[in-house]
Amino acid sequence: DLHGWGAVHTELNAMSKRGAWEAMSGLVSDEMLDAFVARGTPSQVAATIRARTAGISDEVALYQPFPLPEPTMAELAGELTATTAGLSGRPR
Repeated sequence: DLHGWGAVHTELNAMSKRGAWEAMSGLVSDEMLDAFVARGTPSQVAATIRARTAGISDEVALYQPFPLPEPTMAELAGELTATTAGLSGRPR
């Protein structure tokens, strides 16, 4: 129980078995989301990814459960490309 949310896990598991999917979101706090996802504007998402991967990775793969609008994805890719170019001395 790394984050101290073990009891929430137990309740979420029970709710999933009852099919209470919509009610489950009420148990998931912003703190929990922030521990597992990068969210916000493209600039905020890029900053979160940079902070989480600094010193351990110079490449990332983005998972999106639904398609992002092309301008949004382009902005995010631009933010990440601009910031990772300095890591290796060359653009990716």
